Amino acid sequence: STASKGGNYLERSITLYKKAKEEGKDVSAFTNKLAASLAKQEEVLRRMAQKSSGNVEERLTTLAENVKKQGEAIQSAK
Repeated sequence: STASKGGNYLERSITLYKKAKEEGKDVSAFTNKLAASLAKQEEVLRRMAQKSSGNVEERLTTLAENVKKQGEAIQSAK
């Protein structure tokens, strides 16, 4: 689905971000873009969850919470 593709893209971005940061590269510009992307992903997942029910709603809410935690981790790593 589109949501899972977006999630996969963000996971790859986070992995590359962490690797670049560990290598001592300047990731400040990328940090802001990644944080904004994660915030948007969370927003979309929450809207989708509101329009869903049952297991789908639960799964989307869980995904949104995970994305939120990733965004918070990126923001605190600045």
